[in-house]
Amino acid sequence: MVWYGIKTESAAIAAIREYIEHCPDGARAVFSVNSPTLGITLQAMQTLGLDIPNVFGLGGYGGWDWTSYTRPTITTLSQPLDKVGEMAAELLLRRLENPDAEPKLVFLDSKLIARQSTDLQKVN
Repeated sequence: MVWYGIKTESAAIAAIREYIEHCPDGARAVFSVNSPTLGITLQAMQTLGLDIPNVFGLGGYGGWDWTSYTRPTITTLSQPLDKVGEMAAELLLRRLENPDAEPKLVFLDSKLIARQSTDLQKVN
């Protein structure tokens, strides 16, 4: 399931409740698309009293330092933000120079930082 525009805790709570309603059994996990949404999702899960990771796994893009200070610590997929910005600028300049150029797909190395929020073992 995919939700767009999660910008508030109440929106995250509504999405999580909808997820639970549609998927009442089995393993569940949420992956947030950016660090602010990840923080909102963590807050919503805590407000709902969900046991992370035993009831819900949690992860997201980011790797910002704050994800290693929460309890449980949060799994992230860290992106090379400087390289993302550099490539975005290069692609923009390329498009400005040649508006009819074919789109270019760029793959950048990312690093999975597995932490407690996706560990199905008991969190200490």
